[in-house]
Amino acid sequence: MRILKEAQALIAFARLARDVNQLDRVFKMRDAGADPKYLARIRGQLRQALPHADAFFRDRVRLSVDRAALAELPPGTLGRQYADFLHDNDLDPEVFPDREVVDDATYLTAHFYETHDLWHCVAGFGADPAGEAGVQGIYAAQTFGVLPAALMSALLLNAALKRDEVAMKARVDAIARGWALGRRSRNLIGYPWNERFTRSIEDVRKELGLEDRASMS
Repeated sequence: MRILKEAQALIAFARLARDVNQLDRVFKMRDAGADPKYLARIRGQLRQALPHADAFFRDRVRLSVDRAALAELPPGTLGRQYADFLHDNDLDPEVFPDREVVDDATYLTAHFYETHDLWHCVAGFGADPAGEAGVQGIYAAQTFGVLPAALMSALLLNAALKRDEVAMKARVDAIARGWALGRRSRNLIGYPWNERFTRSIEDVRKELGLEDRASMS
């Protein structure tokens, strides 16, 4: 079974490297690597790294998104920025797989899926491949999984296969910036997003340690 999962992950990686717009490949790579022992290790590491880990895993708060309501918030708020980001990039939170939360591991997976685009917003990364590379740089700095490294590798390999030097530079720069942001900022995992939608995004960035360092690409 483990060999089959590894093969599925490699196939998804190769297809993503050929076409970075295939979001379903990201899901397949994550699912293929969702070994219970591996997830348990990540969970244990997060319990040591996050000061709010006990409440995070105990309460298992899910992201609550009312796009119409968020779109009515004043410009400059986190909720409005998030709604605009979804609209401008034709993104739909409902596209993510339905995740039934039954334990800490499944909750952690659901949390990453649900909050991913918010990481883009507060860090100032666009929805293009370079922006995705930047967000994966933050994940690599703040989490303990192998998926960020795999996705960054796929994005870089994609540029290499296309011999696109401009794309390669943009993605490498984004990864470096994302890593630096992730290392110096507060950990974004478990941040109370639902409670911050009405606040200024600049205040949120300040609270997270991202102030004056992010500009939407």
